[in-house]
Amino acid sequence: MSIPKADNDRLIHINFTMNEIHDSADAIYEHLIDREYAQVLYYIDNLQLVLKPLEETIRDGEEVM
Repeated sequence: MSIPKADNDRLIHINFTMNEIHDSADAIYEHLIDREYAQVLYYIDNLQLVLKPLEETIRDGEEVM
């Protein structure tokens, strides 16, 4: 079964976004454990940069991607 290009592009975007979220969350955990707070703040900022546009898209009732 073939997936339409628009759906495939949407899935690629969602997977990319989720990978960014997971990578940032993992890094936050590791740096908290190691008490590397400057790095924690960096990854918190990065996570917010990923989440804010996603939140705005959903709140505006737009399709993700």
